[in-house]
Amino acid sequence: MNNFLDKLDHVLSPVADVLSNNKFLRSIANGLIALMPLTMVAAIFSILEALPKVASFLPQWSEAVDAALLVPYNVIFGLMALIVSFTVAYQHSKNYEDSDSMMNGLLSLLCFVLMASTYENMTFSAQYFGYAGIFAAVLTALVSVELYHFLVKHNLRIKMPDSVPPLVSKSFEALIPLLILVTVFYGGNCLVVSLTGNSIPALIQSLVTPAIKGSDSIWYQAILHFLMQLFFWLGMHGLSLIHISEPTRQAEISYAVFCLKKKKKKPDIINRDGETQVECTEGKNKTTQKG
Repeated sequence: MNNFLDKLDHVLSPVADVLSNNKFLRSIANGLIALMPLTMVAAIFSILEALPKVASFLPQWSEAVDAALLVPYNVIFGLMALIVSFTVAYQHSKNYEDSDSMMNGLLSLLCFVLMASTYENMTFSAQYFGYAGIFAAVLTALVSVELYHFLVKHNLRIKMPDSVPPLVSKSFEALIPLLILVTVFYGGNCLVVSLTGNSIPALIQSLVTPAIKGSDSIWYQAILHFLMQLFFWLGMHGLSLIHISEPTRQAEISYAVFCLKKKKKKPDIINRDGETQVECTEGKNKTTQKG
């Protein structure tokens, strides 16, 4: 038995070292871990709102109070992708000494908004600002930081004299990278829309929909927790897997809450024309939410 464990450790330890030292996975994990206080606050308000419905002996909330208690939950989960685009970029920029973490986070946030929203009749579409855009937000954060680092490394920036205050100097240094990033992300998204009819976040969401559906299965959870324990045994922080898989978990939670509010039983995730939809069915009744 000891020989088998030694051989297993010999084979898997290099893999574990590569994964634990991978800057992209580490940035994603750290960026999503930063969301824990927000999701906990959202969960507390959601529990308070649902408590009288679960415990029938408690007095029921009025409609106004019930709606007010759900505002923090809806705001946090409704802006989850925006927050992720900032936190992941902020964490990823720490891998480079010459990168400004705050500026990288803001640039990533701007690039994601330009891709994920449409502007019509003086209004913004926030369809992918929530859980539906988390995967696109993570990719935007990683790519924008890498591109910003490449531009700074090759001195594609405005260098100000030493007499200029640091904050003003950093703002001017980010001007050229900002213009290039906006051109790449916004221009690329416009090109994709013209060719496919769907934005980049919509295409990414359509690709990951099977993963979101699969995350609700017992096999997904069994494999995830097996890998967690295996990584703990190899000296890695197994909980990082939970946070790396957080986008699918957040999507599943949001779908489940939607169905709970509709008082249905069975959520079903489908994809039509690049738009992720959830149908909650009970008998012949169906409710559909686009997002």
